[in-house]
Amino acid sequence: MISKLKNIYHYYLALLGAIIYRFPSRELVVIGITGTKGKTTSAELLRAVLQNAGKKTAMLSSAHIAYGDEIISTPFHNTMPGRMFIQKFLREAVRRGCTHAVFEVTSQGVVQHRHRFIDFDVAALTCLHPEHIESHGSYGKYRGAKAQFFHDVARSSYKVNKKFFINTETGGDAQFFEEAVRHPVGQAPFGEVTFYNRENFVRNELRGDIKKVSEWLQSDFNLQNAALTCAVAQSLGVSRESILKDFEDFQGVAGRLEFVRGKGKTAVIDYALTPGSLIAVYKHLRTLLAPGGQLIGVFGGTGGGRDVWKRPELGKIADEFCEKIYLTRDDSYDEKTEDIIADIQKGITHQEKVVVVLDRTEAIRAALKEAGPNDIVAITGMGSQTKTYGPNGSETDWSDRAAVEQILRELAS
Repeated sequence: MISKLKNIYHYYLALLGAIIYRFPSRELVVIGITGTKGKTTSAELLRAVLQNAGKKTAMLSSAHIAYGDEIISTPFHNTMPGRMFIQKFLREAVRRGCTHAVFEVTSQGVVQHRHRFIDFDVAALTCLHPEHIESHGSYGKYRGAKAQFFHDVARSSYKVNKKFFINTETGGDAQFFEEAVRHPVGQAPFGEVTFYNRENFVRNELRGDIKKVSEWLQSDFNLQNAALTCAVAQSLGVSRESILKDFEDFQGVAGRLEFVRGKGKTAVIDYALTPGSLIAVYKHLRTLLAPGGQLIGVFGGTGGGRDVWKRPELGKIADEFCEKIYLTRDDSYDEKTEDIIADIQKGITHQEKVVVVLDRTEAIRAALKEAGPNDIVAITGMGSQTKTYGPNGSETDWSDRAAVEQILRELAS
């Protein structure tokens, strides 16, 4: 009963927000990007491509809010903010003369109807890995929430030429998403369905020349994000030549495979929280190691009270790819950091690799001091976050990049 009442509450709150702000999505080309990882990078990359093609674009991501060329820091620590704010954001985009808007759509946001009463033109899927299992109850329900977004866009958006983009590298899940936009199941879809993948992008768009994208985009997972961006942008009228020029110039997204160098040290900051994303980051960084170089991992697992199942898996992955592992705090919320770290250590066979330093600044400092000129220090889990979250809703200002830069200055003095 309580669950049903919450569902009704979220649904009608979404409707109220649309009414208050006068259904602004009907005056824009709206692109929603969902998936386990890659949403922020894809949104930022797509915004850059559309902007450079002369399409004034608003963006709402976990990293930034943008209206055309104006970039504003996001005040939220969740990826998809509340219904009122999304509608307000879209209305502001219209007021400022934007023609397009792109933002991230999360599974938990879908469950709370945050996507409702927004008339999407495009729904796109980046990738799919197990995530938020405890909050959803199972991987099937998590996947179902993502697919519900596609289903609702297909049936509820008032836009005429709806487009759906599905990554075939999700395997059998790709068909699941395709069926979500068909009515009845197995019949014609409510719009144009485009399948894309990294391999076809490299072969057909880059024509085998990986150097046509910036060094930052050359990792496998960022090529996947570039493939999605290219497919969506071309469907919206941007030329291949314009897109590839932007891909050559793109400098990356804060906290996503972000390199910070100084004093002969190399640190990489990334948001990787899931086993799949951590494997992808570590695999890519190992290809960049100089002869004799070591990969040094610094991370703190997942946020307290959630996704406990991932912790030993993250430890196992770090054990496989890293020569040294520094375990430290992340967003502990109401759980003890020591307990989170103990769960991570259950997946680590070679305990001699592990150093536990609860203070994140000191963990980063120790890792950077140890690192040689051929090593890479991979600092994961927090990305571009500007705060950490502790007991009883407490917040503390924080930046992995700022911490690295300060420590590098200290080492240089």
